[in-house]
Parts: sequence; C-alpha cells; structure tokens
Amino acid sequence: MSVYPERETIVPAKRPKNGQLSEEQRELNRLISKVRITAENVINRIKKFRACKEFFRNQPSRHGVIWGCVPGLVNLRWQRRLHLAAI
Repeated sequence: MSVYPERETIVPAKRPKNGQLSEEQRELNRLISKVRITAENVINRIKKFRACKEFFRNQPSRHGVIWGCVPGLVNLRWQRRLHLAAI
C-alpha cells in the first residue's frame, strides 16, 4: 500500500540480461532521470538552508511562514544563477 495512492511511481527500465534497451526505453529512462535529478537538486538546496535539520526555535505559529520562505529563497537563488549564467 502506497503512502500516496493518487501518485504513480515510474521506475526506469532495466536492461535485460544479455540484451539491449529499445530506443523508447532509453528515452523514458532519460526523462525519468531528468525529473529525478531536478527533484534531488531542489531537496539538496533546501537542506543547505538547514531548515530540515535544525531544531525549530521560533514560535510554533511561525513554522508555516518559515517553510513558505525557504522554497521562495531557493527559487530566487536558482533564478538568479540562471540569469547570471545567461549573461
């Protein structure tokens, strides 16, 4: 039983023993990898703010506000880097 039953998990295709993947399977694996690495990079950026690791020392009512700010800061930083790379 899945924790998120409305979500579908897509697993990359494995190469069969003594065989090859079809071009469609390779392309699907590439797409899965792109999505996975993007998600992993975002999680890594959030961890850099140490919001997940540290003990929350503020008022409990502000916890949601902080969690709203961290992704915003991550996105702002990421967009700034993309903009600077394009210049």
